[in-house]
Amino acid sequence: MNDYLTSLITGNESRIREELETNEDQEKVVANSYLFTEELIKTAVMNEIDLDVIYEDLEYRLGDEHPILLFLRQAMEDS
Repeated sequence: MNDYLTSLITGNESRIREELETNEDQEKVVANSYLFTEELIKTAVMNEIDLDVIYEDLEYRLGDEHPILLFLRQAMEDS
């Protein structure tokens, strides 16, 4: 997750894209996506990073139906 935020700031996304797009067992993808999103939100809030910027970046990288985006969208709507 920290690597993702660093890549967002620096623009170096190749390693992160590879990690996020790895085809794994669907249950594992959803579980890991939830944990990633939870930590991402905590870190973003602590560092005053706009979640809209993160959302737009991840949407570009992953498409709007990736579990990370679904969890992030739900968290943003709930807050």
